[in-house]
Amino acid sequence: TAEQAAGNDPLRPVQSPTSPSAAAPTPCTILYLGPVLDVLSVQLLNKSVETRSAGLRWLLHLHLKTPKKIFLVADQLFTVLLKTLSDSSDKVVLLALEVLAELSSSHAEAEITEIYGNQLQVSPSSAPVSSTASAGSPTNSEATSQPRSTEVALPVGRLMPSVLRLTDSSMSSMTKLVAPTLQKCGSTSRLTVYFTRLIVSLLSLFSTDRQLLDKRGSFIIRQLCLLLSPKDVFGAMAAILSREEDLHFASVMVQNVNMILLTSSELYELRRELKNTPTRESCELFSSLYRSWCHSPVATLSLCLLTQAYEHSSDLIRSFADLDVTVGFLTEVDRLVQLLESPIYTHVRLHLLEPQRHRHLVHTLYGLLLLLPQTGAFMKLQQRLNCIPNIAALGPPDRQANEDRSPKLISTINFDELLTHFKQTQANQAEASRPARTRHASKQ
Repeated sequence: TAEQAAGNDPLRPVQSPTSPSAAAPTPCTILYLGPVLDVLSVQLLNKSVETRSAGLRWLLHLHLKTPKKIFLVADQLFTVLLKTLSDSSDKVVLLALEVLAELSSSHAEAEITEIYGNQLQVSPSSAPVSSTASAGSPTNSEATSQPRSTEVALPVGRLMPSVLRLTDSSMSSMTKLVAPTLQKCGSTSRLTVYFTRLIVSLLSLFSTDRQLLDKRGSFIIRQLCLLLSPKDVFGAMAAILSREEDLHFASVMVQNVNMILLTSSELYELRRELKNTPTRESCELFSSLYRSWCHSPVATLSLCLLTQAYEHSSDLIRSFADLDVTVGFLTEVDRLVQLLESPIYTHVRLHLLEPQRHRHLVHTLYGLLLLLPQTGAFMKLQQRLNCIPNIAALGPPDRQANEDRSPKLISTINFDELLTHFKQTQANQAEASRPARTRHASKQ
């Protein structure tokens, strides 16, 4: 192959056998990616689903055969691939996600950095990008003369600035935010700079296209969790959403990803880890999710019930008295009550067999009951609570027994700090929603 002829060097010129310095007698073929990518990009816009699918399969094949070269030009592919996520065909969306996942976990980045190191520090203005010539077509001078030893003959070398764009401004700060978070959560995956860009771009896409979020958001995130580590995907989303400036979108997004976390079979292992919190990394993951889940009070409560943090969930219920109870809030509480009857919260229902050991859980569920109007959800939760002894007859709380029944490492989490963060986040949410309520009242 071309890479083998170049000594596994993606930037070193590939010499033809007619060159005086050519060592191999076997003919070599130079693959110019520019024209190929131009054609594939056009085919991704074709009306035929099969044609669009074929184009994406070609991209996967090229990445399999020449991962370093594809990684170097990945920046110009990202925009096209992200647009493909809005495709009406599930087949096309799945293939697009597969390509994006391959770029996000490619080993080519580490290999290129190891080989070239400081050579990657190229000024973005040093060469043109995204033109057919710069993407791979040989110019007349390249075709008629031998390149000097200080030049990069393969046009792929001129595409390096596209990768460097990822280190600019906000993307750089997001990368610095996401990487330490995943490390604390115990991530063992080798992720590239494109992983952060993928998550940031995906959230940005959902923010601007709420219809896509409503219709395909769950499907996209669940499939991404199959292609990449669910812990990495949710850890990155939590880190980014914790800094989201659009607080309304942050609240809507947290409600969506929380429902995915609680109900999707693809997230089973992540749910089990959060439920048992067997390691300090699991506790860090819980804390990271909690800080972004604070944009939605009911989502925060459901996370605490999942992780058996019953004492803190009892504190959260008390703090709900200071919140603005809207129709949307009550709808979320109704959904949580429905989920409490599902297999996801079997451990919560079984803990009601020992109310003396789980008084905080009982208090939490009674708090939910008193929040609800007397609807179907109210009746369902009341019937469930009627299955346990009267809370007044339980006697003094058995605190030591309660602690022994909780996951051992959950006590290492600073819940006072998390509760303060929750209250501050909700205060910010209330402040942000005040102008919207004022405008709505003025229209009436």
